Amino acid sequence: MKLSAGTKAVKFFGRSPLIFGVSRDRLARRLRSHGVMIRREGPTTEQVLEMVRRYDQGESLARVGARLGFSGGTVRTHLIRAGVRLRDSHGRAR
Repeated sequence: MKLSAGTKAVKFFGRSPLIFGVSRDRLARRLRSHGVMIRREGPTTEQVLEMVRRYDQGESLARVGARLGFSGGTVRTHLIRAGVRLRDSHGRAR
């Protein structure tokens, strides 16, 4: 089966066994192999390193998230896990 519209496939992901006739895991692997990001999937190590680099260069959490396809809150969580010291809302070191 060819999946031409990844977003449509992700929309129906919860009902995948009924619609596509395959398990959720198999569908997820197939979508990922075609470059489709699955919701609630965290950033890769490379993406976290990119988050750190962009934040260190002065970009806001929201801007970093928008560029990489994550929310600012997700960026914040992963920067903290990576040991990055966050700025306050005015850009000053805390």
